[in-house]
Amino acid sequence: MRNLWLFGLVLAFVFYVLVGGAVFHHLEYAEEEKIRKEVFKMHKDVDDMKRNTTEGMENACLLPTSTQRLVNSKVGSKIDDVCEKEGASCISVQSLPNILKGIILRRLTAQVANLTADKDCIEDDDIPVLIMSRRQFERHIREAYVAGQRGMDPMSTDTNSSPPQWSFSSAVGFSLTVVTTIGYGHIAPSTVGGMAFCVVYALIGIPLYLVILDGVGTLLGKMVRRIAQKAHVSHKWSANRVKQIAWAITFAIGLCLFYLLPAFIVSSTEDWTYTESLYYMFISLSTIGFGDYVVGKQMGRQYGSAYKALMFIWITCGLVFLAMVFDLMKRGIESIDSNEQDAKDSGACEDQEMASMETLSDQAGVDAQRKGQFRPTTVA
Repeated sequence: MRNLWLFGLVLAFVFYVLVGGAVFHHLEYAEEEKIRKEVFKMHKDVDDMKRNTTEGMENACLLPTSTQRLVNSKVGSKIDDVCEKEGASCISVQSLPNILKGIILRRLTAQVANLTADKDCIEDDDIPVLIMSRRQFERHIREAYVAGQRGMDPMSTDTNSSPPQWSFSSAVGFSLTVVTTIGYGHIAPSTVGGMAFCVVYALIGIPLYLVILDGVGTLLGKMVRRIAQKAHVSHKWSANRVKQIAWAITFAIGLCLFYLLPAFIVSSTEDWTYTESLYYMFISLSTIGFGDYVVGKQMGRQYGSAYKALMFIWITCGLVFLAMVFDLMKRGIESIDSNEQDAKDSGACEDQEMASMETLSDQAGVDAQRKGQFRPTTVA
């Protein structure tokens, strides 16, 4: 009956995670799309600026001598003196062209000197063509920062971008990290509705997950003990030996299924080193969740549904396995402490017994002495 109840809780947990993913997707996807469009537009503006400036200059060679002569011929232009009278906060429209010409020439002179040093030709992307105001520059920085905070690569374009973080499958993954308390931190709800729902969702989901984690861990422990008991009866091994072998086999199987094998799959899919994948595995399964390594967010990569589903199953089962390992380690430490306490208690009992024996021996000597002093006299 208890196993049937546990199975029902597992099904309820799966349904709860799917519903949470659907709600998070509904609440956050529109806001994410808005941010993505702003980032795409930012890159498009930069590309258009470059295209308009370098039109007809594709793969053109800029020789240092000819370029330097061109710049030197322009350096002699004087900046309008009006800017000194007007101040930095306000510049007249009439003096603006001359001021900009001076600023651009000074910067281009320095840029060209660096670009053409020891070179016969420079590439299109190295030509300094970006001209923008401080407000435009700050706006682009803000857009890139917000995109990074929302889990999007700021270098994403409309043709090559990082995967959406609030698609349905990604939202299901986020809901799983909430109830399991992994919390990578690379994405978080940004809307008021998403924040409010996340609080209520975690208050219900985390206790449900802990109950399931405890129940499944207890069930696995019982299964291991039954197998150990059968081995003890059939092979006539000692109970301690059977227990050690059973837990060693369980640990080895779990280590391969939930740690080493998934690390290999993640390493080949995400193009990480195997060491980085092992690090990601442990940080995830131990629910530390730094968020420095997260699967499914590499720019320009297509992730299949099977890969994401496998990661969800692996996280859920791996958390149970690592919880069981931590429980065994905790019991081992507690057994060491209890053994030391038993030894202390045993030593205290022995000391108490010795003290009691010494007390009885002294009391017997006193009684004998009293009998000798008060021995009755006999008449001769």
